[in-house]
Amino acid sequence: MIEADKGCGRLCSDAPLGGDYELRAKLVRQGEPKDGSQHGLLIAGTPEGECVAIVIDSEGQLVLKRFAEPSGSGRTEKDGATIALDSPPAFGTPFELVVTVTSDGGVDVSVGKEGPFPMRLGIDLPDPNYAGVYVKSGSLLVERLTARSGP
Repeated sequence: MIEADKGCGRLCSDAPLGGDYELRAKLVRQGEPKDGSQHGLLIAGTPEGECVAIVIDSEGQLVLKRFAEPSGSGRTEKDGATIALDSPPAFGTPFELVVTVTSDGGVDVSVGKEGPFPMRLGIDLPDPNYAGVYVKSGSLLVERLTARSGP
């Protein structure tokens, strides 16, 4: 489980990713909804460089977030694509998040039975490239996070 008031991401630097890959995880948003909460996966990035996350926000929207390289005050964040989900997963209810990333920056996201929703990373894939988990203003239980390389 990962918990944070301010945005907190954890990259898994033990498993670098390259080329086309898929991330798959069973997630549970814990506790009560809070204004500004975000729960999801870091889908591309490095500890020292830019990162991209796919999150579900407090309004039940699917959001692609970009985080700039760290500076003295932390990382600045910018929202990319935002998609209103028909049936956003309720807090306390497990759901599957599947993200496919292509080497040219394409992203397809499925939340439970909704999707895939096409998006764009908006950054060049770093080399090496890592993925992980992300939470802001809440708690997130992550089960069976897996990465699979190849088409």
